[in-house]
Amino acid sequence: MKITSLLIERCWPFAGSALCLAAWVKWSPTFPPDAGDLLATSATVASVIVGFLTAAAALILSISSSRVYRHLKSQGVIDVLFEYLKTAIYAGILFLIVCIAGFFFESNTTLYVDLWVATGAAMMLLFLRITGLLLRLVGHV
Repeated sequence: MKITSLLIERCWPFAGSALCLAAWVKWSPTFPPDAGDLLATSATVASVIVGFLTAAAALILSISSSRVYRHLKSQGVIDVLFEYLKTAIYAGILFLIVCIAGFFFESNTTLYVDLWVATGAAMMLLFLRITGLLLRLVGHV
């Protein structure tokens, strides 16, 4: 398989998330014993990110009759953009679920903390990927 810039673009958030988890496991920082405030804040951040990305998707759809949208669609950019948006939204929702689950289950176990770190890192890196692309897109319009 040839390594292309598109392949790197698709994979780097997941690789970064794995690196964050590996660093967390290696250095084993302490997760707060009473993590309620941390989980609530994390859930709030996830909610804001999901809301922003959903609004961005709606905004892109609102220009679907424009010449720029049709050009991007013909180049295959819109399909990739929506794939990235969808992935980032799903990652945000998954992280939100993990945060909420921490209120109902033991949130200080190694499994839970590792899941929190991995999904939180994935959500943030996927968010960075799509916002970077959206800002580049706006810069070219």
